[in-house]
This record gives sequence, C-alpha cells and structure tokens, in this order.
Amino acid sequence: MENEVFECTEESLFYQKCLEELVFKNAYNFKTIVEFGSGDGMPVIEAMTRCHFDGFVYGFEYSAKAYEMLLENITKIHFCEKYRVKNQSFFDAKLPKAEVVIANPPYIPYLSSDMLLPHLWGGEKGCTISKEILHVDIPNVMMLIASYSNPIELINYAHSLGYRVADFLMINMSYGVYSSEPKIKEYRERLATEHCAFFHKDYYKVAGVLFQKKSPFNDKKEALIAQLIHF
Repeated sequence: MENEVFECTEESLFYQKCLEELVFKNAYNFKTIVEFGSGDGMPVIEAMTRCHFDGFVYGFEYSAKAYEMLLENITKIHFCEKYRVKNQSFFDAKLPKAEVVIANPPYIPYLSSDMLLPHLWGGEKGCTISKEILHVDIPNVMMLIASYSNPIELINYAHSLGYRVADFLMINMSYGVYSSEPKIKEYRERLATEHCAFFHKDYYKVAGVLFQKKSPFNDKKEALIAQLIHF
C-alpha cells in the first residue's frame, strides 16, 4: 500500500469546511497561503470555489501519484494560476512569504512508519509532523488535530511558540482502515493510559484549529483542550 493515495471522504469534507470557515471566509482577508501535503487538492479547490477566493495557494505534495491527481484536478478547472503546486517536500521547499499555512498532517501514532500506509505516520505520539509545521514560523496556522495524537502536548507546544487558539471547529470521526489496524489500535490504547490519547471505542475527535501569533480574540486554548479530551 506504499503508493496508495489516502482517501477519506468524511475527513476531506471536514477539512474543506475548516478551510472555508477559518481561512477563506476569515475577516483577515488572507491573500497568500502555503499548504503542507496537498493530496488530490479537492478540499482546497472546493473551498476556494465556494468562497470566491481571489488570493493564491502554494501547495507542496511529496507523493508523485498524489501530485499527478492534484495537477489533473487543478488543470481541469483552470486553477493553475491561483493554486500553484510542486511535487516537493514542504520542509525542503523554499516557501513563499505567506500569511497562513494550511495542513491536514499525518497523525496516526505508532513506534515507526511500519503500517498499512506509511505516510500517515505522525510520529510515536502522532504530533511530530504537526510540531514541525508550527516551527516553520508562519504567523497563522490552520491545521487538523486528532484527539488520539497527544493533543494537549501539541497545543501547549504551539502556545510556547507564541501561538494562540483564535478559533476552531470539531467533529466526531469514525475509525478508518488505517487507524483500525490491530497494532495501531493496541498502541493507541497504550497511549491512552499515558494520557496522550483520548477517544471512544467507536470514534475519535478531529479539530480544525486556527492558531495565530497576533490574535485580537480571546485565546480558546482551554476550551479546545476540554472538548478534545472529553468523551
């Protein structure tokens, strides 16, 4: 399954909603956006279209197969000027000066990437890639966070870098093929005993979070944590 492109309609639709509500409809009127891991690009394409976004999105997709799908989808609707993509690792790229970074990063926790779809590995506690994105130091970050991927540590880490939780959306998410792999499930249950993973046997939570370094709004950090860990 190494060359398989991740697909989850439920998560993609939620990511699209977060893009619309927290980024493209945002009162800050963001114009330049960079994206970690574009995938097939459909959440961004749909959100840009629905919100009549007139800025630019610069996407980076490491997977050659996903990039091929991404380019096809962008070309089909003549978005090549507005949605500019490269088949390159986000962390190796020379990023354009941007106001916000958007990401649905890999967040499945496990000891290694030895799983059904290796590029969904988020590190031993599931938040390693998310931390690396925050460390890029772009003033606004909108990313998805999973309740079973050490959310408290991740949110506190963002806080230590000067980010505040400006706003968030949340959804209950069903377990998919990859998160239901027996050894992944067993490892997740072990993390729960260490208070690093929070979930129900039938679902977990995913939050779309807008982190900002200069936010005029009250910090919603505590409310976010409370909702993520309460089942």
